[in-house]
Amino acid sequence: MNWYSDSDFTQLYNWNNLVESDITLYAKWNIRNYVVTINSTSYGTVSTSSVTKPYETEIVIDGNKVTIGDVEVTATPSPSNGNYVYKFDSWTNNCGDTLTSPCTIKANFSSQVASATFMP
Repeated sequence: MNWYSDSDFTQLYNWNNLVESDITLYAKWNIRNYVVTINSTSYGTVSTSSVTKPYETEIVIDGNKVTIGDVEVTATPSPSNGNYVYKFDSWTNNCGDTLTSPCTIKANFSSQVASATFMP
């Protein structure tokens, strides 16, 4: 936060000035922005690796998607490679439901051995 002597916030107040009569000061608050780092375990990717949003932005997890304010991030499993099939499992979220500090959200994926049944 800074203090200004004008309502347009262009004249930063000089605290060394001698005050001899009533004055009006204007406070300009700066909203803190925090970075949410988004990453994934092996076997998959996320649609973006970081999002910067203001303090108290809502975070919503729904299936393989996490929404941070107005930004939706999707977790996508790697394509099957013939021997393995990959799937999205869950999100690890140390941010909570609202953004209050820098934090990390991780998409968790798993692999399964691909199987085939052959009929005679």
